[in-house]
Amino acid sequence: MKKFIHISIIIILFSIGGYSIQNQKSQQKKQATTKMLHNWRLDTNGCLGYRNMETATYIQDSNDLIKRLYNWRLDTNGCLGYRNMETAIYIQDSIDFTGKDTSYIYNLLGKPNESYKGPVYFEIIYICNITCENNKVREDVDLWYLTFSIDSDNDIAVIIVCE
Repeated sequence: MKKFIHISIIIILFSIGGYSIQNQKSQQKKQATTKMLHNWRLDTNGCLGYRNMETATYIQDSNDLIKRLYNWRLDTNGCLGYRNMETAIYIQDSIDFTGKDTSYIYNLLGKPNESYKGPVYFEIIYICNITCENNKVREDVDLWYLTFSIDSDNDIAVIIVCE
């Protein structure tokens, strides 16, 4: 049932064009961030006007993402509390996976909890928002997944699913 839901969500995303719009916005944000960081470095004494609160906030956000990714990788089973919904949504919204491959995802987020190869797609699955007892995942609770579905054209859809 889980695989059917994933395929349905992917078809809906691609059919309404939301996937490409989200990627365009993400790409534009990344380009703006790169430009801001470049200008910050050029403006060594602040006289050019690039060393301002907006740029400082972008730098802080970048540091926050690095910290979240580091903690995500440490929390392999989710019992440390770093693999939570807030971080999963942050990853989904902050990172542009356009043109990336599976090794990029593995290097960024660590070893997945599951992976699945279907006839026309490949899924990389990270469990998040977990309830644990004695450092083991409780079996009687709903599980949330941060899922990367990669189709035959190497297009990546990032989906958060509850089961």
